[in-house]
Amino acid sequence: MRYSLSSTGFELMFIKVLFPAIWILGFGLGTLAVWFAPTAPSKAPGLAMQIHFTVAWVLGIVLLRFTCMNLKSVELDETDRALYIGNLRRTLRVPLADIDPLVGHGWSSRPPILYLRLRRPCDFGRSIPFIPNLRQPWHVSQTRAIAQFITEINARLDRLR
Repeated sequence: MRYSLSSTGFELMFIKVLFPAIWILGFGLGTLAVWFAPTAPSKAPGLAMQIHFTVAWVLGIVLLRFTCMNLKSVELDETDRALYIGNLRRTLRVPLADIDPLVGHGWSSRPPILYLRLRRPCDFGRSIPFIPNLRQPWHVSQTRAIAQFITEINARLDRLR
C-alpha cells in the first residue's frame, strides 16, 4: 500500500510550476516596463531603480529554482519497502535501507519544506525537498504538525526496515 508523504499533485504542480511561471513572467514584465516604458523625462525611473529591479528579478529566479522548482513528490510503499520519488516527469524507486531518518529544520517556511536525506545519491541527488502532506492548512499551528509528521514517518520507516 502506498502512502503519500508529500502534498497532493495539484498543490505540487501549483508550487513547482505555476507559481514560478507567473512570478517570473509578471516580475519580468514589470522589469521590462521599468526599462522601456515611455514616460516623461522628469518621471522616468533612474538607472539605480532599473538595476535594482533587474537584480531582484534575477535573484528571484535563482531562489525559485532552488526552492519551488526543485520540489519532489514522495510516496512510501509499505509492501515494497521503498520510497518512490518523482519530479512530475519520472519516478525513482529508492529502497528504505538508503534513507536516513527525516529531520526538520528550525526555520519556518510557507509552505513548509522538509528534506529527505539519502545515504547514497540517486538521480535527484542526496537531498530530496518536499512539502509534507499535513492534511491541514499551512497557517494552522504548523510547528506541532510538522513535528508530529516527522515522528510518525520516522516510526514507520524504523518499523519497515
